[in-house]
Amino acid sequence: MRAAKLQVDSELHLHDLSPDVETTLTVIVGERVRQYRLAAGLSQEALCVSLGLSRPSLANAERGRHVLSLAHLLRASFALTIELHELLPDRAALGLPPLVSLDELGPRDLAVARELLGGRRGC
Repeated sequence: MRAAKLQVDSELHLHDLSPDVETTLTVIVGERVRQYRLAAGLSQEALCVSLGLSRPSLANAERGRHVLSLAHLLRASFALTIELHELLPDRAALGLPPLVSLDELGPRDLAVARELLGGRRGC
C-alpha cells in the first residue's frame, strides 16, 4: 500500500533546524567526506579537481567549517564511488525525532496527517 511508504513529521520543518543541528550536520558530512576520501586513497587536491573547489574550501568542509552544496556532495559521491546518502547522517545522529509511518498512526494522529496532506485519502 502506498500510504505505508509516506512519512509524516509534523514536529519539525526545515526552518526549525537549530544552529546546533546545522553545525552537527556540517561536521558529520565533513568528517565523512574526509573518511571516504582517505579510504579511496585520494588527496585533497585530487578531490578538489572533481568537486571544482579550492583546497582551502575542501579542507574547511572536512573540518566542519564550510557547508558543501548539494551539487558538491553529489560530485563527491561520484568521485568517491559511493552513494550520496552515505555522506549524510541519519536523524538520530542529529538528535532529531524519528519519522513515523502513516500505518503506525492511531486514528487521531492519522486525521492530523490527512489534514496536513490537504485532506487527501489516497496517499
